Amino acid sequence: MKINKSNTHKSGYQVSLKFSITQHIRDIKLMELIIKNLGTGIIETRGNNLAVDLTITKFSDITNIIIPFFDKNNVLGVKQLDYQDW
Repeated sequence: MKINKSNTHKSGYQVSLKFSITQHIRDIKLMELIIKNLGTGIIETRGNNLAVDLTITKFSDITNIIIPFFDKNNVLGVKQLDYQDW
């Protein structure tokens, strides 16, 4: 979740969701395949050029693609708690 000050929202703030996965740069092809299969997302290289982030910020993609995917395909281990918090 990201909170920004905004002059165009009544509350003075804009709240947006963000889903991201980070992997070592050697796994960039995996990240590209995830984007291809999900049909959404962008890849950004971190400043140190050792890692890449797959990021999805479009609300409809998060609610219509990401959440149903993880509801159908259970996350195992401690990451399940992260998903439930998110």
